[in-house]
Amino acid sequence: MIKISILYPKEENSWFDMDCYLKKHLPVTVKHFCGQQGFRGISVERGLENIYGGSGPIYSALCHILFDSFENFTEAYNSHEIIIRDDLLNYTNVKPIIQISERVKLIEGQ
Repeated sequence: MIKISILYPKEENSWFDMDCYLKKHLPVTVKHFCGQQGFRGISVERGLENIYGGSGPIYSALCHILFDSFENFTEAYNSHEIIIRDDLLNYTNVKPIIQISERVKLIEGQ
């Protein structure tokens, strides 16, 4: 399984409109990915605190998109890239950091 993590850094003078992200951007993204092969889901997190000192979170928000393979993701994203990418300025003024990862192990608590 592949995880695409989109991290929105909390920077000086940055803003992130979580309401717009959740109510407008995310439904459009989910709509375009839902019928695509290998799509497994999306989770969104709001940054709260930084345990290493300082005030506030390192990231305003984090989005994690799950696909069976990187090929499945790129095919789905490339089909709708302009619609998804062009909405960015409606909910933030920061350039996101994008990390592609492969889950190698899951340890669940009891």
